[in-house]
Amino acid sequence: MKKVFVFVALLLAALSSAALFAQDGNNVYLPVAMHIPPPPFSDPIANGDFEAGLQGWSESSSNGNDIILLAADYASSPTPHSGAWLAWLGGDLNEVSVIEQSFQVPLTATRLEFYNWLGSQEPQCSFDTMRVELQVGSSSDEIHFQELCDPLDTHSWQKVSIAINSYAGEDVTLRFIVETDGSLNSNVFIDDVAIVDTAAVNQ
Repeated sequence: MKKVFVFVALLLAALSSAALFAQDGNNVYLPVAMHIPPPPFSDPIANGDFEAGLQGWSESSSNGNDIILLAADYASSPTPHSGAWLAWLGGDLNEVSVIEQSFQVPLTATRLEFYNWLGSQEPQCSFDTMRVELQVGSSSDEIHFQELCDPLDTHSWQKVSIAINSYAGEDVTLRFIVETDGSLNSNVFIDDVAIVDTAAVNQ
């Protein structure tokens, strides 16, 4: 019985070797393990720097104001973080400003990043606000909230980075909303909106 077992084991070993190694004369060919890299990451946000105007975005203003605009046309606008265009939300009394865009979050996406410049005349921080939402189906999640008031003015462009890896693979609508009350002015300028992946975050 032992001899039969040993013979079968040797036979299987020989067959395995034949399957793994192909010999041609004096050359031995080894199997090759193919590694196919994943496709390069592509930011799903269209026109995140607003340089193409409204392309890719929808905007609405309760006072009928333009939101995505050429900064040079407005003396009160700061210089954009990049390029010549930006989004200006707020800037009026009793205003609700909204910009939004729909896309699918890539499977390797980790963060939403954008730059904002905050400027307000409000001395107290409880009247004017900015929100960032991600809508999935009929449900909207608030992923960022910012009170707008003079003590929190940025006086320059500041980067905001928000984790969104839990939305990977989802069809979403990204929405920026600024609401002001009936007195004193608050402004939010936004530029260079992007979705980034793990590799970009680790750089």
